Amino acid sequence: MMQFKMLQRLSRRLHVRIEGRKFNDAQAQYIEDTLMACEAITKANFYTRSGDIIIKHTGDESAVKAALFGLNDLDLANAPALHELSPRLVNKRYKEEMIDKTLLYIGKKIVLPAPIAAAWSWFDGIKFIGTAIKTLWKRKLTVEVLDGVAIGAALLQKDYSTAGAVMYLLGIGEILEEWTLRKSVLNLAESMSLNVDKVWVLVDGVEVSKPIGEVQVGDVVVVRQGEVVPLDGQVVDGVVLVNESSMTGEPEPVRRDAGTSVYAGTVVEEGQCSFEVRTTSKHTRFEQIVNLIEESEQMKSGMEQQAYRMADKLV
Repeated sequence: MMQFKMLQRLSRRLHVRIEGRKFNDAQAQYIEDTLMACEAITKANFYTRSGDIIIKHTGDESAVKAALFGLNDLDLANAPALHELSPRLVNKRYKEEMIDKTLLYIGKKIVLPAPIAAAWSWFDGIKFIGTAIKTLWKRKLTVEVLDGVAIGAALLQKDYSTAGAVMYLLGIGEILEEWTLRKSVLNLAESMSLNVDKVWVLVDGVEVSKPIGEVQVGDVVVVRQGEVVPLDGQVVDGVVLVNESSMTGEPEPVRRDAGTSVYAGTVVEEGQCSFEVRTTSKHTRFEQIVNLIEESEQMKSGMEQQAYRMADKLV
């Protein structure tokens, strides 16, 4: 049984702590998702280290309290595992990187003897100096050259404090840049996600509600007018008009009947059909598009490349 302690109560905001228990990231996400299923809760943030929950709500505190006590019914030991690209794990990773880099920078200045700190600064600076030399060898003048010259000059003058500060700030800048880019990609992928939890599966002629994660290849799923097609498959019975604008951009509905394919993320505008599942929820055409977005984060647009070239020229 979870023990809840009210730490703060404001207008439409509660600060609650779960005492005497430790939670991992998967359990924290499970708790957040469960609370967000309550219509009275507009936002819920769970902090694993302290066990604190920050809840914003519509004003119906009784519904919020009922949702909190309902957490006792959760099987936290079997909480769904988090994807490696889930926002919670990504944010945790970059926060830890920034904290580690900051602690290392401060610790090196305070704890290490001067000769060892100097050798460490040279070791870290070689990477920047080497990049600058390689860039100059290619007859290019870029921001990396400026960084390498600044760090190299500071090291040659034995100004290790300045060299260390420059390298620290450059490292923090790289982490923030990557974090911002990854967060924007994840937000886009999340906005494109299907958000379908359960589907109707035909079992011995009877429709049975199943979690989408339990649906296997070969199962027959039923969809009706106004519903989103949850998985890729082939129609075995019925005729529907499907809006595939989320896949192709074409606004006109497409007729799908027995023998034709339907794709996850499309919407049934008219009719009803049963289709045989061809791919699971992790391998649908829609999920492949999301993965393509995530993989493209390493590719720079033409405008961004032009901005980099202009910055290099200004240097």
